[in-house]
Amino acid sequence: MALMSTVYNVGSVILQSSVNALGNIYITAQVGGRRLAELFYTPGLH
Repeated sequence: MALMSTVYNVGSVILQSSVNALGNIYITAQVGGRRLAELFYTPGLH
């Protein structure tokens, strides 16, 4: 489980640096999507 979390977080950092080059609207959409995805990784929601 820890390895999956690490891979997810590293991937998020790489994705975030790519999205930052696109502009504010894309940044907002990506952050919102990421927060929604994190809800599914919280314990008790599976």
